[in-house]
Amino acid sequence: MKETSEKIARLMGPTLMLIAASVLFNRKSLPDLAAQIAGNWPIVFLSGLVLFVAGLAIVTRHNIWDRGWQMVVTILGWLAMIGGAARVLYPVQLAALTPS
Repeated sequence: MKETSEKIARLMGPTLMLIAASVLFNRKSLPDLAAQIAGNWPIVFLSGLVLFVAGLAIVTRHNIWDRGWQMVVTILGWLAMIGGAARVLYPVQLAALTPS
């Protein structure tokens, strides 16, 4: 199972680093971009589908609850799945929460 954990971590690590770099490089325009995306319920729905599938893929292959770094992978998978499901089930409501 450690090999699976390492494979998933090799995908998640660079992805999270890219997101962090994007936030850093675009910090001035990011609030406007986030408001436009969050207020658009079809985008909220589609992002929820992608997030749910990614989380589900992680959880089905990697559901390790032992203390250590491998549990972080599992927690991120569950958070992605729950967050994605919320976006799919309630896209209009979540988009409406965005201040105009």
